[in-house]
Amino acid sequence: MGAIVAYGQKQANEYKDLEEIKTAANKGEAKAQNLLGYYYLTGTEGVSVNLEMAFYLFMQSANQGNAIGEYYVGMCYLYGDGTKKDEQKAFEYI
Repeated sequence: MGAIVAYGQKQANEYKDLEEIKTAANKGEAKAQNLLGYYYLTGTEGVSVNLEMAFYLFMQSANQGNAIGEYYVGMCYLYGDGTKKDEQKAFEYI
């Protein structure tokens, strides 16, 4: 998980602020979707925890074939964060 957090921090450095991340995520940029999803998942960077939104953003990224998004979707299924717990789907995504 530490590697994922470090990856997220690197991605955060590509954007000026939270609004730029949100704009990029809304435009379909997988990196921004993962980063914003992580903020919703953890309640960091001034974003309130919203597990359903986090799952939605990770799924959008995963649907583009983004490996980090797929990992997060799998973890959400594994723990039931923002979606119904489903170990089979978790295995498929992870």
